[in-house]
Amino acid sequence: MATKDPKTVLDNLMAIGTKKFPALRIAYKDASWLMWFVNLFIGLFNKDFMTKYITTIGPVVYLPSKAWQEQTDQINFCIDIAHEYVHVCDRYRMGIWFSLSYLFPQILALPALLCFFGFIWPPAWFCLIFLVFLAPWPSPGRTYIESRGYAANILTATLLGPYSVSMQEIASSISGNGYYWGCWSSSSAATQVANWVTRASNPNGSIPEETPYVDIKDAFNG
Repeated sequence: MATKDPKTVLDNLMAIGTKKFPALRIAYKDASWLMWFVNLFIGLFNKDFMTKYITTIGPVVYLPSKAWQEQTDQINFCIDIAHEYVHVCDRYRMGIWFSLSYLFPQILALPALLCFFGFIWPPAWFCLIFLVFLAPWPSPGRTYIESRGYAANILTATLLGPYSVSMQEIASSISGNGYYWGCWSSSSAATQVANWVTRASNPNGSIPEETPYVDIKDAFNG
């Protein structure tokens, strides 16, 4: 049994979050046209994107559905929201670099769209070479961002009591199709997560990268 009520922790964390980020809110993928559009692309390699994955864009945390939220136990839900909270903090800390680093190097495929000008200017067809960046090349930025998020999973699970999160499953997730093979080596992903867990366990509030973990701990003490 958890030593701390997960619903109380979740409410405290959301209160801390909305104070820092007034636009922070929860929405549902099945009711979002944006998520349905995003799924047209992500769904090609991640069939569970709409039904099992939580996605954060800016201050909005998209859950699969209201039904999914109601069916998810409070401990897992609290852990998931802690993970997404780190993403929200990182998005505001890093600005546009959050999105660019998360999508790199696949975002370099965008110039391939210029090939459509090939009908009026044939050399533009050479832009198709940029499609090579759509291959599942490793993404240091995506690995960094998700490693920080999953460190929050482990920190929150530990603080909730006798509840464990599998490092192997986390590393396999980051290096698998769920995150478009963000890191080719699961052992490398595990090492990065472990490093952030160490920092998250004793965070320094004066270091911007560690303040989300301070907030999570404060949610337990509130």
